[in-house]
Amino acid sequence: MKKTIIKIIALVFLSNIVYFTLSAQENIKIDSRLKNGYQIEYLQNLQSNSPSTLLLLTYNLDNSWFIADEKISAKIESMEYLYYKNPETQEKTENKVQSIDLNNINIATFYYEREHNANKFYKIGNTGVVIGFYSATENANRFNNHKNQ
Repeated sequence: MKKTIIKIIALVFLSNIVYFTLSAQENIKIDSRLKNGYQIEYLQNLQSNSPSTLLLLTYNLDNSWFIADEKISAKIESMEYLYYKNPETQEKTENKVQSIDLNNINIATFYYEREHNANKFYKIGNTGVVIGFYSATENANRFNNHKNQ
């Protein structure tokens, strides 16, 4: 009798784990903006096999960058230009980002490098606008804080 009860409890527990795991993965939608910077097959693979990576990519769209203030913009001459990336190879193209709609930025289309412990800045064409990307360390901390809210 005890063994039967233990088996039933274990079965219920296991089925709950499977249900919640599958539910969590099904709830992770692919943000349409990511499709502009990544192949759909790659995104679908993340959705199935690495949902936490997909969550990070989605988080990064709106939260891993910022428009630099005047203090940083004063150093614009020494900064690299921001380029677009090839969605198939993830490599930098020869196309510089010439302008940017501050209300509709999709960083999935940009080629940028993220420093480990320092923010990285890029100039946008000759607009005088500078975009900054949080360091890998700061971005990870911000993402983890966001997940825990």
